[in-house]
Amino acid sequence: MNYHFVFKLLIISLLNSVTFAITCNDVTTNLKEKYNLEDGIICGEAKNEPISLEIYNNGQELTEIPSYIFSITSLKELTIVNHKIESIPSQIKKLKNLETL
Repeated sequence: MNYHFVFKLLIISLLNSVTFAITCNDVTTNLKEKYNLEDGIICGEAKNEPISLEIYNNGQELTEIPSYIFSITSLKELTIVNHKIESIPSQIKKLKNLETL
């Protein structure tokens, strides 16, 4: 029996069954509580699909991307509007699913 082939199939199967642990509810709750972003958050997701996140200025201006965002490995799109963010930290590399910034 080719155990190498069986192992590859097992890994592929596991990767296909992975669900994203962080939900939009988690994201909005965290950003509202830790960063006082009350009304400026729009988060979208479909079951087992990456997250799209938009953060608008609601009077609480951000000067940096909240560190919590770098833990959202399922983040596909990130839009930050009307804030004073001047640089993108190297932690952005953690977001392997990010397609749009």
